[in-house]
Amino acid sequence: MKKRTYKIISTILIIIALLSASAVVVYRINLYQSANQFDKLKSARDAYLGEMSPQLDASVSVAENKTSSDQNEDATARQPREETGIKKWYLKLSLMNQDIAAWLSFAEANIDYPVMYTPHRPTYYLRKNFDEKYALCGTPFFDYRTDPSDDAISAFHLIYGHNMGDGTMFSHLIDYTDVASIDEADDIILDMPEERRSYKVFAAMQLQEYTVLADRFYTKLSIKNKKDFDDYIHFLKRVAITSSQFTPLYGDDILVLSTCSKRIDRGRFVVIAIYRQPEDSE
Repeated sequence: MKKRTYKIISTILIIIALLSASAVVVYRINLYQSANQFDKLKSARDAYLGEMSPQLDASVSVAENKTSSDQNEDATARQPREETGIKKWYLKLSLMNQDIAAWLSFAEANIDYPVMYTPHRPTYYLRKNFDEKYALCGTPFFDYRTDPSDDAISAFHLIYGHNMGDGTMFSHLIDYTDVASIDEADDIILDMPEERRSYKVFAAMQLQEYTVLADRFYTKLSIKNKKDFDDYIHFLKRVAITSSQFTPLYGDDILVLSTCSKRIDRGRFVVIAIYRQPEDSE
């Protein structure tokens, strides 16, 4: 009787171990397939644009500041975005998936991904890859309340991405835990079909779902006037770790990157960056 019981228990434990091992294998395969797809998109982008870096249109902004004689020499670089390679690349991407809205690059955080926008299906890409197939890591996407084409005086964009814990997606956002890491952070590049914006990291903070602080943060997603903007920046300075190098001014745009955090129960971690208008630059 004891031997039979022992065999049954052993068999059950072996089955559990095999199922667990299978789940891990499936998990790893899914992550690999997703990473492989994103790598192919990046490689195709670089090949299509002539092996350009993530700073795809830097030459355009440089050319705009040159003298008229210099501008004549750089007429090609100064073409409107619709005439440039990046615009054509977005057209190519949109033929593959019309939900593409931008490309997000944050080099030191290992972020280099397409960003989707589906306002009528807010979390559609939570567990889907660029090909709309199931993927544990999903694809970064805009909050449905923050239209990427927003042309407000101070536009507000919120992008979600998973913390996969393996260095991919938004895993490294949680590294920005002190003033030094914020002040020394790389610029965040948001490349959209019509323009590119370079954001300076301004703040970061840990949040917990279903708390007053988190509810306030995730419901305040638009800036209607100067008072709204000033109140928002004051709020960040009061509850978040903020940059010691600059203070945003009304007219600057706000970009929030949000991911989950396992440091606390139901944790969220956000990095807030600012696109500074040229006249505000220091």
